[in-house]
Amino acid sequence: MVGPVQYNHLTPAENRNHREQKGEIIMPKVIYDSDKGLYQTTGTGFQVNDVAILEEVQSLTDPSAATVNAYGITTLTKTAACTATLAAPTSSEPAGAKKVMSMIAASGAGACVVTLTGGGIQDDGATALASLSFNAVGETAVLISNGTKWVAVAIAGATEG
Repeated sequence: MVGPVQYNHLTPAENRNHREQKGEIIMPKVIYDSDKGLYQTTGTGFQVNDVAILEEVQSLTDPSAATVNAYGITTLTKTAACTATLAAPTSSEPAGAKKVMSMIAASGAGACVVTLTGGGIQDDGATALASLSFNAVGETAVLISNGTKWVAVAIAGATEG
């Protein structure tokens, strides 16, 4: 791939203005760090330094046919048996995308069962994964998208089905 045309007789500011006038999209490099906060510099891309990236948290209490977000963290609270679904990854959840589900409060009989509508792969790497059952506080599942299915990479107490 050929990079942007550089007009060597121009100063950097003139070069940028000329490229903008020609309709070229110019994106600065954006950096966030704990000392300076959010700032931009030369280059391209987005970078986070020295701080944790917090994912969106979806809280489901006694879900009944609820849809689990295909991104971020989902916390489950149950007082009786409950159900939810997690759809197969799409182009919005490319290979490497992470999904975490965790039971944070549990009472009453029955499990909270999350069905993987597109199927998945259990943490043994071979067995099909159709659902995950959560019964007790602390049970957690970490899934990674392989581009078409969710792959269980860590299961703590939850039951694979």
